[in-house]
Amino acid sequence: MPSKVSKDAQIAECLHLIIYVEFAPTQQETQTAFVLLGRLSPTDGIGPEDLGIDDLLNITNNDEVNEVILATSSTVEGDATAIFIKDHITNAKVSRISYGIPIGGELEYVDGTTIARAIEGRIEIDVD
Repeated sequence: MPSKVSKDAQIAECLHLIIYVEFAPTQQETQTAFVLLGRLSPTDGIGPEDLGIDDLLNITNNDEVNEVILATSSTVEGDATAIFIKDHITNAKVSRISYGIPIGGELEYVDGTTIARAIEGRIEIDVD
């Protein structure tokens, strides 16, 4: 009996992000990329139907996707978009890329929210 291939669906709010996400090393063998047409913004009249979220949900809820990895901006709209998608994915783990201090960034110039998110997304130092 053949083993089941794990699948990730990588979702980004804009095209240039998907390029970075697409080539990020993951442990999954098969990946599906999907680019949203922006992010939710009810004050600007931008709803789920404007972003292609229905198409995304059809893909993720009908395919054998183990995990949906979201790459949305660290803004109120980006957070709302990520939460909306998470609330509508029925059959897969939903995660979001971590946010924090950029490579080469100086801590003295980083705001408290960025520091807090960096602490939440921390990883263990493994030098072996």
